[in-house]
Amino acid sequence: MRKIANKMKTAAVAASMLAFAAPAFAGGVTVAENGDSKLKMEGLFYLNTYQESVDPGAGAAKTDTIGLHTDRAYVTVKYIFNNDWNMRFTTDLANESTLGHRQNVYVKYAYLEGKLAGDQAVLRIGQSHTPWIDHEEGLMHYRFIENTMGDKLNFDSSSDLGLGLYGKVANGMVDYWFTETNGHGYGNGATSKTVDFDSRIGIHPIDGLEIAGQFRDGYRGTKTSANNGIKSTYYQVMIDYGMDNFRVGANYLNNKDDGKQAGNTFTSHGGNITSGFAVAAAPGLQVKSTG
Repeated sequence: MRKIANKMKTAAVAASMLAFAAPAFAGGVTVAENGDSKLKMEGLFYLNTYQESVDPGAGAAKTDTIGLHTDRAYVTVKYIFNNDWNMRFTTDLANESTLGHRQNVYVKYAYLEGKLAGDQAVLRIGQSHTPWIDHEEGLMHYRFIENTMGDKLNFDSSSDLGLGLYGKVANGMVDYWFTETNGHGYGNGATSKTVDFDSRIGIHPIDGLEIAGQFRDGYRGTKTSANNGIKSTYYQVMIDYGMDNFRVGANYLNNKDDGKQAGNTFTSHGGNITSGFAVAAAPGLQVKSTG
């Protein structure tokens, strides 16, 4: 129950909202098949419903609002050439206020993938997952309720354009993922002056236990000249343990943004969560964040 006192009108307003997130709805089908080659289509939708009742008091009429909200909607097309090579194209519908539209559709993934050495070395070329966010979402299974911490704080992007190499070694005890990307994230196909390095390494000493770390370094597409740009260094560590029905874990993250040139507007990554700030950058100015 939420109560708001309106001093201007000296009227008591009581509002209650019931909101719940439904689990993600997913499905897929093989559209065509010819030997080892397959064409598949998949859909994944995050939906929730809400109901709000407002009683202004003082004899005023009550109002009720009810509706359905689409948090995200993904449509995926995959073409599997053979056991080693495949390609993927995925669109992402997001609720925003940009471009004058509340709902905008972006290209989330568009890549070619091939096994260079079985599961030990897999190459990706194009717009693909970044090493950490999708991995953590796969562990927690509750993306339909909340983003991962690094994603929520805008310290990392879930997809980016470039090259990636991932795999499992030591009989699956160690997994890795390394990428070199534009740094813009997705929804922005612009080229960059430099590329960003992003990586994850996970160690699995026993069944169900993971010790993982991420390191990212680059300008996130902000560098426009030799001395201009916001240098971002980001890392996090995580330990988690779980089986099919439960998982418990904890992670620590650290992000540092460096302003490289005086007189430029400097807005730290993640400023959207702290309501945003911008200051005139002096050489060596740093904004550090931990979580």
